Amino acid sequence: GLKRRPVVTTSLRRGLQDASYPSEQLLISGEKETQDQIYFIKQIESLGNACGTIALLHAVGNASSKVNLVENSCLDLFFKSTATMDDPHERAVCLEKDDTMARAHLLAA
Repeated sequence: GLKRRPVVTTSLRRGLQDASYPSEQLLISGEKETQDQIYFIKQIESLGNACGTIALLHAVGNASSKVNLVENSCLDLFFKSTATMDDPHERAVCLEKDDTMARAHLLAA
């Protein structure tokens, strides 16, 4: 089959009209220890149609112990600059202002 073992991360895509931001609700209602372990970026309106990029960032950010990023790559630098941020909206604003990540998004989209 197509599945490789071990699976480090997976992503589920839903239409925006179906979304009620359950991940954000989980963060709000979850235990503090769990909240500190989850890497989450709020998909703010100014980021536009970036759901794939956000999903990638969630996957890599939550599997950081299993993923080796290229030193000083745009992903490496982005995660280093947002690792200590607690606010998902603050991470989104950082992504919005990151020209290197914007170029990478446009190349991949």
